[in-house]
Amino acid sequence: MIDPDVREQQALNRAGALGNEYLLTLPNSDLKRMTAAEWLQLVDCIVGGYFDALAEQDAARRRR
Repeated sequence: MIDPDVREQQALNRAGALGNEYLLTLPNSDLKRMTAAEWLQLVDCIVGGYFDALAEQDAARRRR
């Protein structure tokens, strides 16, 4: 992403935190040694977390 705005940066930070939380649950966080299922779950945590954060921001903005 080129030049994320404040809203996008906040979503990226949240997504990164969710990905990190997931990695901490694994016995091994070496990407080369992850199973396909572990890799897909990590991607889901990060991508899903990003879009969930954006949706939460939008919902909060609409409630104002």
